[in-house]
Amino acid sequence: MAQQPPLIKDDPLYKLLRDGSIKEFNERKTRGEKADLRGADFHRVDLRGMDADGLDLSNCYFRMCDLRGLDLTKAKLEGA
Repeated sequence: MAQQPPLIKDDPLYKLLRDGSIKEFNERKTRGEKADLRGADFHRVDLRGMDADGLDLSNCYFRMCDLRGLDLTKAKLEGA
């Protein structure tokens, strides 16, 4: 089965990440908001400081994305 191309998603929390609003993303995630990030396009996005704990990042596209300092040990990364 062929992998789908990365998506620019309509999810509000995804948009926060693409816009660089990492602090607001983390706050909303802490309050219990859920994000559908599966298959999302993070090309050239700076994700430093993002709370990745428990996120489903399967099949995401991270080329030239800044992931420095992220703890991805509890994130789902299959196909990413």
